[in-house]
Amino acid sequence: MKVIVFNTQLYELPFLKGALHNHEVNYVEEPLSIESAANIDNTYAISISGEALDKPMLNKLVEKGVKHVALRIAGLDRIDTRYASKVGITIAHVPDYSPFAVAEHAMMLLLALNRKLLRANTKVREYDFTLNDLVGTDLHGKTAGIVGLGRTGQAMASILNGFGCRILGYNRSEKPDLTEKYQVEFCTLEKLCKESDFISLHLPYNKHTHYIINKKTIALMKKGVLLVNTARGQLVNIQDAIDEIVNEHIGGLGLDVYENEIGLFFQDHSNAILKDETFARLLSFKNVIITGHMAFLTREALSNIAQTTAFTLDCWEKGVTSKYEVKI
Repeated sequence: MKVIVFNTQLYELPFLKGALHNHEVNYVEEPLSIESAANIDNTYAISISGEALDKPMLNKLVEKGVKHVALRIAGLDRIDTRYASKVGITIAHVPDYSPFAVAEHAMMLLLALNRKLLRANTKVREYDFTLNDLVGTDLHGKTAGIVGLGRTGQAMASILNGFGCRILGYNRSEKPDLTEKYQVEFCTLEKLCKESDFISLHLPYNKHTHYIINKKTIALMKKGVLLVNTARGQLVNIQDAIDEIVNEHIGGLGLDVYENEIGLFFQDHSNAILKDETFARLLSFKNVIITGHMAFLTREALSNIAQTTAFTLDCWEKGVTSKYEVKI
């Protein structure tokens, strides 16, 4: 099958080439856009990463004869799946790649915030070996809140259980097996916010989870709470979070995602002027750690993404349905 892979990153290229060897693939660095779609020619399927598929974009793909789009991500919040189905374009995604990669990254952010890791490293590099502003706390015996107990949230529960934390969980439904394995106490979001010393977000983004962390929910939290988000930027009202960092209510914020990351993350802006004042404000805080949407970035996850994409393309070439196709 002739395939165009848009938005190809150097870190994923070896994994994609190894998995997609059965297909005639054109790897393109440029993300999919109305402009770049003009170069599509006699291509039955394309693969994209985080680009939006709205009505104009889908109409352009129909015009170019594209029948299938394989996403190399899990999230569908930028995809108009209903319209895609209406115009005859099949969408598939990678629903699971490595929950351990994301959970371990979230734990890394939590540990780094708690033990002032970046500040400690900076001080040592400046030959300042004083310890007065580096006091953390034991995680053992503390209460950790996990918002969202899907596969990634469950992996986070396993890690936190290993640290000896009491774990509170907020989820659409209770999962008794998690209570048995990791002693997760399922509760309301209000209770979780009130009693947790640390909170980690592992929810998908939709209209129900939009700004689930906001001024009201933050007000319920303990003073000095550590908050980590490796899920979706739109889960957190970032201006409310900034206000509560200034008020010293939030003790530390770890982010791998950001609401306005499109056009910012995955690109080199080192020689540009940062125009996002909100992001610049976040960077000014010593108790904020930001990584550029890299929680998934392990060899295992990249291999899973490539293999899932290959499986879907193989199915389409054979004229059969992929189990990873999005159901409307």
